[in-house]
Amino acid sequence: MRYFTGDESGLVKRVVFLPPPLEKKASKKRSHDEEAKADDKKAAKKKQEDEPLNEVTVFGTLDKQAAVQKMAWATVKGERLVVVARQNGKIDFVHPETGAVVKSFEDKAIAQAQADKPKTNTLRFIGLETTDTHLLACNSDGALTWTPLDDDTVTELVVITSLDKATTTGGSTIAGPGTDLNVLRAHPVHRHLLAVAGKDIDVQIYDLNVLLAGKNGVAAKDTAAPTPTPSKSTSTRTPKPHPRQKQKQGKLGLIHEAKNVKNDFLDLPQPVWVNDLQFMDESGTQVAVATHYHQIRLYDFSKGRRPVLTVEIGKVPLTTLSVGMDYDHVIFTDTRNDVGLFNVRNGKVVAQLKGFAGAGKATISVPTPTFTTTSSTSSSSNTKGHTLVSVALDRTLRLHELDTKYRKLEKKVYLKQRLTALVVDTDYVVPDREPTEEDKEDEELWDTLETVRETKKPRLARK
Repeated sequence: MRYFTGDESGLVKRVVFLPPPLEKKASKKRSHDEEAKADDKKAAKKKQEDEPLNEVTVFGTLDKQAAVQKMAWATVKGERLVVVARQNGKIDFVHPETGAVVKSFEDKAIAQAQADKPKTNTLRFIGLETTDTHLLACNSDGALTWTPLDDDTVTELVVITSLDKATTTGGSTIAGPGTDLNVLRAHPVHRHLLAVAGKDIDVQIYDLNVLLAGKNGVAAKDTAAPTPTPSKSTSTRTPKPHPRQKQKQGKLGLIHEAKNVKNDFLDLPQPVWVNDLQFMDESGTQVAVATHYHQIRLYDFSKGRRPVLTVEIGKVPLTTLSVGMDYDHVIFTDTRNDVGLFNVRNGKVVAQLKGFAGAGKATISVPTPTFTTTSSTSSSSNTKGHTLVSVALDRTLRLHELDTKYRKLEKKVYLKQRLTALVVDTDYVVPDREPTEEDKEDEELWDTLETVRETKKPRLARK
């Protein structure tokens, strides 16, 4: 495997962990002298320290205005590319081998906001997804774009709709004024299901097909409920609404909308501030979220609109949420240096990973879990070979094993810049380390030497 990271300086780095150096095998023709063995061990240890254990390749130039916000994979014309969404509104398609920018799109709204107020700009990308033919992106203002990948003439993101940023909680005095979208994520299997949430905006699930139909002028009608035919005894006139009565208008493409929990003992609405979310089942009705108020919530829209599970973790805001080794577990990070494994079925923190000196910004479990994978608690063989890859603000890429209860830190590399995004190439196979010319010459030299055997002195017979 190889790993691609993005940082606040606009650089994309490719990291490959090399296999350990080749150890010299004990030759049959070598002497069994203890001093020679000790010298060989010291030389091998020094050689292992001198040889690099990883290979880091840097793509791009330093530019903090082009800081990396999101990363993903895309296949364009049969070629797999790294998609990089930047702070200046550009989305670059980077070749993983050469680092060349093959294709680029631009979000006009983000680019204009960055040009007007580069220091106070809060408009950013909150979602980046790809399909076989299109690029899906969304900014924090709710502009949802759907751009074809095969059309070389298109250089700007194609906006299909603007998601509603109106509060779904009635407002909160704790969160402060204003609303903001923080995250958009597509279902891993059913790519047309989109979940969005943010500050004072609870979880909403949209159907992308309906949004596209509305953009193309197709009337989206609800055919699930047939229209009743009027009878003679009933009047055909529709009742006139009261002037003060608020008319609730349905949002285009909205499938599910979460409902806030009940008011507190002062009858004040509970604050809602979602920072990240993940789909937790194949049907798209279960969604887990991480909130600014250090909560992990699980929604099951097949049972109701309110969360079925709410657990507080720590005392600082949770920032990211990713799927663990299966869809019963999630990996969470906060604004300090805590990275943990949480079981969404029983509501308990399973493990706390060690070694972090900064806030985690992105986590990925390798290999990617599937919905057919059973829970890791039922069989220990399901978690074999699972690794957690993470990047943090302490400028370090880390690999933790998830096979044992210890979750040990296996590998890490310092990358000099504050890391913000991460993708993993699981198809890449690291080549074996080839012996150097020096190793070959040493082996040839040992092959030419004769075997030296120690002759045992005969024991003297006792008198």
